[in-house]
Amino acid sequence: MSVIQVRDVPEEVHSALTDQARAAGLSLNRFLLREFERVARRGHNAGVLRTTDTVRGRRPTSAQIVTAVREDRRRGS
Repeated sequence: MSVIQVRDVPEEVHSALTDQARAAGLSLNRFLLREFERVARRGHNAGVLRTTDTVRGRRPTSAQIVTAVREDRRRGS
């Protein structure tokens, strides 16, 4: 596992994150890891959508988006 250190976090941001972690029943570390994972997935999903858009030459429909994401998950990407 890798280690990430974030410097210069404003006190109000730290307090808000600590409160959210506590409300979720998680340690601050676990809460932040969950948020990092969510951000990483969002970036991956954006790539899937860009590929779908490029392949079809137009904006994908909601059904096409769902299908593309499900196919990508099935492939284990």
